[in-house]
Amino acid sequence: DLHLHRHGERETPLLAMEFVPGPTAAEWLAKNGPLPPDQVLSILRDVASALDAAHARGVVHRDLKPSNVILATVPSGLGGSDRAVVTDFGLARQVAVQEQTLPGAPVSNATIIGTPSYMAPEQFTGATPTAAMDVYALGALAYELLLARPAYEPGNPVEIALRKADPPTLRLNDIPSTWRSAILRALDPQPERRFPSAGAFVEALTRPRQSRRTWLLAGTAAAVAASAGAAYLGTRVTPVPEAALALAGQGQDSLLCGMAFRAMKQFEQALSLAPDMPGTRAWLAWSWLHLDQ
Repeated sequence: DLHLHRHGERETPLLAMEFVPGPTAAEWLAKNGPLPPDQVLSILRDVASALDAAHARGVVHRDLKPSNVILATVPSGLGGSDRAVVTDFGLARQVAVQEQTLPGAPVSNATIIGTPSYMAPEQFTGATPTAAMDVYALGALAYELLLARPAYEPGNPVEIALRKADPPTLRLNDIPSTWRSAILRALDPQPERRFPSAGAFVEALTRPRQSRRTWLLAGTAAAVAASAGAAYLGTRVTPVPEAALALAGQGQDSLLCGMAFRAMKQFEQALSLAPDMPGTRAWLAWSWLHLDQ
């Protein structure tokens, strides 16, 4: 809030800002380690709400990261609940050229602005700021809150940009299965494949999902039916390269583990080697369906 303070005949403009007590998410993680999913979800809800409000006004944060999220404690007289507060909108618009001096520090020039470990791939190319950039950073924040380590370790911005051509590897025992596909979608290198809003990402984390066994059995039935149909119609089946078979098997394993994005890529690679491999297009369709859930 902007206020005018009168002292005698003079008026001095003052910018009054809320004092938010509490550690940043980065400070909390460094001291206490990863947070349980229920607490992570609460934090992400508050952060997503702030981002969606900013996006509705045409503002893109561009530097969302754990050190810019304060885990505030509300006094008991005001409700007593905790909340997460998004801070430091200093990079929400272009700033002067500055050198990057420390790993993990913000880097900016006339077109590239942000902290490399949390920047969406298109930020490295100087693309026009969009809400998809903040959705990517929100996915990176979720990853780090759950694991107490960044999805992409700090380092040379060019090296980080190259690593971001592929989504990070999610260890099966580290992240809840219902969250894997959502986080991978938020961290998709292609902005149009990410969630349309920060709130949509959080909603996906809480949406009930169909049993893996149910849709895997359905996928298997579809694949078998496709193969049987081809045989019945007398379609000549071309020998499938071993590499394509291996990729298709890896894709099915990825689906079983809840990693729909990785499965989709593996099925696509398998089809690039063997376009007519029976059943694989059905599996690819199932990976896309699960990615959208």
